[in-house]
Amino acid sequence: MPEYTLSSILPFVRSGFRRIRSSFTLTAFANATWTELEKSGAPVRRMRPYAENNPDNPEFAHNFEPDDLRQSAVEARLYLQRRGFAIPASRNVPFCPG
Repeated sequence: MPEYTLSSILPFVRSGFRRIRSSFTLTAFANATWTELEKSGAPVRRMRPYAENNPDNPEFAHNFEPDDLRQSAVEARLYLQRRGFAIPASRNVPFCPG
């Protein structure tokens, strides 16, 4: 079983980041990252098989993955936020149309 770190997961994060079309939630981020990990042959768990007509909701079993993968994924998401690459949507921030 691979040992995950921030540097080892970032290539999958970068690839998956392009797939996020809705808000930048932790679930959307994890689903996109897990999809890229799965494409590489990494052992990730699904709650149900992949459905061709439902590619944006793969429903991975995130909570049952190894601690190092889950921790690295959270660290990668925070990395993107701290560097300004992704800003999570907030209902508390007023929106001013331009």
